Parts: sequence; structure tokens; C-alpha cells
Amino acid sequence: MQAVRLQKNMSNILQNIAIIIASLTAVYGIISWRREHIGKRKIDLAEEVLCSIYELKDVIRSIRNPFGYVGEGSTRKRAEYELKEESSILDSAYVVYERYDKHKDVFNNFYKMKYRYMANFGKNSDEPFKIINRVINEIFSAAHMLGKVYWKNQGRKPMSDEEFEKHIDEMQKLEKVFWEINENDDVNKRIDTAIHICEEICKSANNLGLWNFIKKYR
Repeated sequence: MQAVRLQKNMSNILQNIAIIIASLTAVYGIISWRREHIGKRKIDLAEEVLCSIYELKDVIRSIRNPFGYVGEGSTRKRAEYELKEESSILDSAYVVYERYDKHKDVFNNFYKMKYRYMANFGKNSDEPFKIINRVINEIFSAAHMLGKVYWKNQGRKPMSDEEFEKHIDEMQKLEKVFWEINENDDVNKRIDTAIHICEEICKSANNLGLWNFIKKYR
């Protein structure tokens, strides 16, 4: 009788152990799945942002292309008493706005990932987004100043030698932002910095496996 009771107790103990093991296995499986799922989400997001910023570099280069096309700038709304010569100058400056508008979806898609990116990779990971935004704002600012002031006044407004020298110097600085002078100009270097920061964040954000995956599919 005692042997039967002992056997029954042992059976219950073994059954409980089996239940505990099964439970631990299930919990471990859930944790592993969650870790894998979160890791995949991070990988997908990191890859998407990288692809987007590489595309943006090409888009910004096309916006700053110094070669114009017939009809570019013509969508600008003209003032009532605008002279033909003035219209031509303002249209030339307006080109960057038209080109930007053609690729507006690319920029919007990039910017909308900012807060999700920060949530996954830390609040300081927004620097690439800030750089791109500053670059675009500076291009627009240069377009405005060139069209409204510098190109408009060039050869038309009386200036002293000192004023003319200052005018040319400031105009050329703006033109270096407005147009792509070469592949390694200051604007392109800043975009490359944004790309590099993004890559470094991706490398350190999770683990080497994440970065290896991204490099594989770049």
C-alpha cells in the first residue's frame, strides 16, 4: 500500500516537473519569438531609412542640377506688374521648388519615419533627418535670395566697387548651395555625413547581426 502511494507521489512529481519544463519552454519560445520579431522590425526600419536616404541624395542632386530644361520654373505664380526680364530671373530661381515638388513623396516618406526611428534607435538618432531638412531649407533660402535680390540686382543696381565685390562674394556662396558645383561639394558632403551617421547608428543600435543583414541587402 505504501509502495503504491509512493509510486503515485513520484508520478505526480514527475508530472509537475514535466508541466514546469513545458511552461518554461513555452515562455522561452515566446521570449525568443518576441526578440526575433522586434529584431526583424528594427532591421526592416533600418533598411528602409537607409534606402530612403540614399535615394534622397540622388534626388537632391537632381534638384541642384545646374542644367535647366525648357519650361522649367514656368509654374510660378507671376505678380501683376512683373516685367519679362524679372519673370525670367524669378523663374530660374523657382526651378528648385518645381523639382522638389516632383519628388515630394520621397521626402515625406523619409520624414514620416523619423519618430519611429527615434523610438527604436534612441532620441539622438534624428540627426540624419535634421541634416536633410537643413539642406533643403538652405536650398530654398538660396533660391529666394538669388531670385529676389542677387540675380535681380546684378548689373542693374548701382554699386560701389566695395559693394559690388561683397555682392559677388555673397551671390557665389548662395549659388554653391543652389547648384551642385561638383560631387564633393559642401552640400553633398553634409548628406554623406547624414548617411554615415545613419549607418553608425544602425551598427551600434542592436548587434552585429543587424548590421551584417543590412550590408548584405544594401
